[in-house]
Amino acid sequence: RAPKAGGAAPPAASTASATVEATPLPVHPLLNVAPAVDLGYKKLFDADIASLLKLQESTPVWHKQRMFRPERAKAIALYKAKRGQVNPVSLPGIVTLVEETDGKMYVLDGQHRLGALRVLHEKGLAAADEKVMVEVFYPRAPSSKPSTMGDDAEGASDMDGDADAANARDIKRFAELLFKEINQAEPLRDVDWPDVSDRLRAVLEETVQTLRGKYPKMFSASARYQSPHVNVDVLKDELFQALFGDSGDGKGAGLDAGTATVDDIIAFVEERNSALAKRKDSTWTKGIAGKGKDKRLKALEKAKANGFFLGVVPGPSWLDAK
Repeated sequence: RAPKAGGAAPPAASTASATVEATPLPVHPLLNVAPAVDLGYKKLFDADIASLLKLQESTPVWHKQRMFRPERAKAIALYKAKRGQVNPVSLPGIVTLVEETDGKMYVLDGQHRLGALRVLHEKGLAAADEKVMVEVFYPRAPSSKPSTMGDDAEGASDMDGDADAANARDIKRFAELLFKEINQAEPLRDVDWPDVSDRLRAVLEETVQTLRGKYPKMFSASARYQSPHVNVDVLKDELFQALFGDSGDGKGAGLDAGTATVDDIIAFVEERNSALAKRKDSTWTKGIAGKGKDKRLKALEKAKANGFFLGVVPGPSWLDAK
């Protein structure tokens, strides 16, 4: 029925409005805080230092993680203290934990950062209620069938067979696969620190690129190269540390960081390479037997074919060849 002229319109039918309130996320029993973000496969926590340090006392480091080095944790703490990055602590990166279905937890990444926080806290330079970002991963099967991206793709999946079997193995190896993924990013090398002069870094870069151009088959794109190869970034850092770094002894080259040229450094490398080339086969395999010896001889064969011996024995031992 139409309203009378000048009269008020009848009230509209009320619509029931339901306000859906998000269910609060439960507080984590060890981190003593609810997750700030829940992504399903992992949760992010804004945990306080006191809870983290208490958790550290009862939570083991993943068994395949590198050894905890107290001196490294102290070095991180000292770096922070010297630069006034304390109270509050400005901590780069994130602490990564894995929590299995039975509630068991372990530290996958960030053990030295936790160690540094403990040092700072004990010295009164990091308050107990300061917050640190923590991520906790939960093992689960991947959502899609594994693929290889090609035979020579670095980081390609080594999973094969049907998807169910591969997923089961992924869950079992969850921490290992996640650890590998985290460490795909390589740490900053000494030669790449900002306090190394642009000039010296450029000279070293040109040096290794010149060597790669001369011995292209002996350089690997991966820093996890196999004998008899070398990698440009690793070689550049080895040269920097040995010839110009604070811990290096110069290897008798007498080169100065401010005046050394590409030719100077290449002459040093070629002198070492020539010395290695003159070694008898028996010296390369001394103390090695079985498959290890066969592998070394195969590497030596390729080195001889290409006239480049720096990578036959993995590591920087070539620097001392005479």
